[in-house]
Amino acid sequence: MVKLMNDRQVIYLDTNILVSMLTEDALSARAIEWFGSQVEPLAISAWVCTEFNAVGGLRKRKGELSAAVAKVAIETLRERAEKNFLMLNVSNEAATLAASWLRNTDCNLQTGDALHLAIAQTAGATTLATFDERFAKAAQKLKLANFKIVLIREKARRVEQARSAYKVAKPTSRAALVKAKKKVKP
Repeated sequence: MVKLMNDRQVIYLDTNILVSMLTEDALSARAIEWFGSQVEPLAISAWVCTEFNAVGGLRKRKGELSAAVAKVAIETLRERAEKNFLMLNVSNEAATLAASWLRNTDCNLQTGDALHLAIAQTAGATTLATFDERFAKAAQKLKLANFKIVLIREKARRVEQARSAYKVAKPTSRAALVKAKKKVKP
């Protein structure tokens, strides 16, 4: 477990990114693409691993994953966690910070999300990346100094259309447009 130096850019990953990377869902391709494009060090915590395990079990119970796929995903994260990511501490300081945010009744953070954010903050990460729009908006309302929230969005799908589907009309004069408007009355 590490405490980061302030001069280093580090991105803390929300659990949903790893879930999409290691199990198949609607955001899997986007998660893998985003992950592959990162040059800054990436960080997680034991809390990410705990949530990942819970999501794997939940998706298995809901019939979204087979027992074998859930087990492989959980094992893959366990094996890769300390090799591929900086492991940040889940400290009492982080728990205290999360609790302080949650004492504000206007705070929209869920408990687990507050803990993710507090772990990243207290360990010195500079950015938190997530697919969760609600989490990103709630975190941004805290206006944390020198800390960025990155909401990873699914890329818009490009619609290809044959060029021949368009008819290009000749330019119309202003007089012709005025005349056409007079014919069409509401």
